[in-house]
Amino acid sequence: MWLRRMRRNARLTAVAMTLLACGEADAPQAESADGGSGAGAHGPDGGGQGGSDASDNPELDAKCTPTFTLQMEDTGPKGQIFTDAVPDPEPFVQEIGRTVCRILYRELDEVRDANHITLIIRDDPDYAGWKMGDVGNITVMISTQHLAQVQGQGMDVATEIHGILLHEMTHMYQNDDKAPGEGTYPDLPNVVEGVADFVRIRAGYPPSGAQPSKDGSWDDTGYWKPAFFMLWIDGKHPDFLYHLNLTMVAGDGVPWTPDTIQDITGVSVDDLWAEYLGASCCAGSTQTCCQ
Repeated sequence: MWLRRMRRNARLTAVAMTLLACGEADAPQAESADGGSGAGAHGPDGGGQGGSDASDNPELDAKCTPTFTLQMEDTGPKGQIFTDAVPDPEPFVQEIGRTVCRILYRELDEVRDANHITLIIRDDPDYAGWKMGDVGNITVMISTQHLAQVQGQGMDVATEIHGILLHEMTHMYQNDDKAPGEGTYPDLPNVVEGVADFVRIRAGYPPSGAQPSKDGSWDDTGYWKPAFFMLWIDGKHPDFLYHLNLTMVAGDGVPWTPDTIQDITGVSVDDLWAEYLGASCCAGSTQTCCQ
């Protein structure tokens, strides 16, 4: 949700390279430096330890099946890479929306309104990808030059696209405490990005090279660092992420703070972080494997 720009040529030389940054500005947004290609065991609802995802709720699935528009701007050989990887993009994207909601929600009336996604496939030499818009209508662009790079490095293009969309569509559905007088916690953007990577990892498409980071504080950066910490908490306190997302409802008049983590778990976030620092963690796994 917050713009992160960086040079495409620097990003595309790395193996871990595709978690798109998020934003609501009406301008293209570059990839995040923390991104990477999915490389985990794939499952429809994740397979990680911890919370029990809402895997059998037809009403929830219906609410989280967005309408879809594909803008296929690159019809050349690089565009064909996308078409070969995702020959039927509408159900592909819609199933990702359902997967996101099964992790974030349990009941129909909890789901944030979000109903349309436009996916642009473009030969973009400047950006690997970007996302704009919020809630009801988001747009995601994926560069075919980027997909050609992925293919050239022997990585699976469909997995890459799946991981990108899991992260971005989490921003479509997740709560973010963004309303007048709210959203005041300074590191909230890092927490929001961490939730998006939590969903991506839990769904079985972790960024390539993703691993826990235990320097500094738990939310001083976004993406992998808070994601693995929250996965660990979710393993100790099932449904933690589900309850955390509900504490960030925008417009409830309550600015979010990390104190809500203690409200959910009964343990302060500082004490949880201290315990996590001593835990042995697995990297790049769908499992909450810190002991």
